[in-house]
Amino acid sequence: MSSRWSRGTRSAAANLRTTEEALGSRRAVYDGKHKKPLPVLPSRIGLITSPKGAAVRDVVRILRRRFPNVCLALFPVRVQGEGSPKRSQRRSVFSIAKNRGCVIVGRGGGSREDLWAFNEEIVARAIFESKIPVISGVGHETDFTIADFVADVRASTPSAAAEIVVQTRREFDKHVKSLQRRIGRANAVSNPLF
Repeated sequence: MSSRWSRGTRSAAANLRTTEEALGSRRAVYDGKHKKPLPVLPSRIGLITSPKGAAVRDVVRILRRRFPNVCLALFPVRVQGEGSPKRSQRRSVFSIAKNRGCVIVGRGGGSREDLWAFNEEIVARAIFESKIPVISGVGHETDFTIADFVADVRASTPSAAAEIVVQTRREFDKHVKSLQRRIGRANAVSNPLF
């Protein structure tokens, strides 16, 4: 059994290296100069994941609790195994999501095989070619996929991806409150009440 597992591991590692080399040599998809910044106040967020997993429930719960007026659109895809979306389906999901402020793509944890769809070249290219910022939230904190390195922002989990989007909203709200305090102090100085 261990020799079979070793053969599978070597094969997966070889496939991963081949995909990384193809991506890196053709378009430098890993280069930081291609990373798009997240919008400060995204009112429309796309979520590309399975509609049946815990990840979708976690992301929705976090975004609704912390950013209740956000327009969240789920773009359902299969995220593992046979039948994972084909080339045209993956590209069309990102093109449909293009009118969003940003997109979260991901799934919860699993085995290397479960996460393998996020190591496919077609997924990496779709993320790289997206016109809007993409946050990858695949697996658990110790999991890494090619999608994580190609995305504009990598989150350790789908929930962490939702937290990152909400953080930009918190920063905006904090800035607005700071401006309001400064305006209040300026008005108090220029119009003292006696």
